[in-house]
Amino acid sequence: AFADSDQFLFVVVEGWLFRNAILEDGRRQILDFILPGDFIAGRRQDAAEVSQTVDAITDSVVALIPLSAVAELVGEAPSLAITLLEASQSALYASYENLVDTGRRTSIEAVAHFLMRMEKRAARAMGQTENGAVSFPLIQEHIGDAIGLTAVHVCRTLRKLKAAGAIEMGRGWLKITDRRQLAEFAGIWDA
Repeated sequence: AFADSDQFLFVVVEGWLFRNAILEDGRRQILDFILPGDFIAGRRQDAAEVSQTVDAITDSVVALIPLSAVAELVGEAPSLAITLLEASQSALYASYENLVDTGRRTSIEAVAHFLMRMEKRAARAMGQTENGAVSFPLIQEHIGDAIGLTAVHVCRTLRKLKAAGAIEMGRGWLKITDRRQLAEFAGIWDA
């Protein structure tokens, strides 16, 4: 951590990270995954102790941009303000979707919905392989901590999705093989 992290905007250049909160009893809630091109704001709204941290899943490179430079850049290129606003809105939307996954979706809906969102983000951030797979370094524990399920429950659910032919996964990659079927599992009927 940087002593003056509230004075910087961080931009992920390479790697996968996640923002999380650790509860008093040691349980972890992953709040969001951070991929290349995403911003991490270091600034806090008040002086209260930070209850969230950012941890790396893979080797990562993060650029530090002083907030004073951001203000200057926005002055010179006002369209940057729109880009920052869109990034903030996108992060807020992802938070809302995670909240619905955790609170109201069934386990199969939550896992399928989560995979669809993360596959789309990974494809946008890093591209796909020739056969349509994306980089996906998450383990079952990451998925479970993001959507409120145990790793064992995530394992069973992933097995169902694989057996149905909706996805293929391996160490470090994900491929959606039947997008319509995965969307149906997610409870999305117009995908």
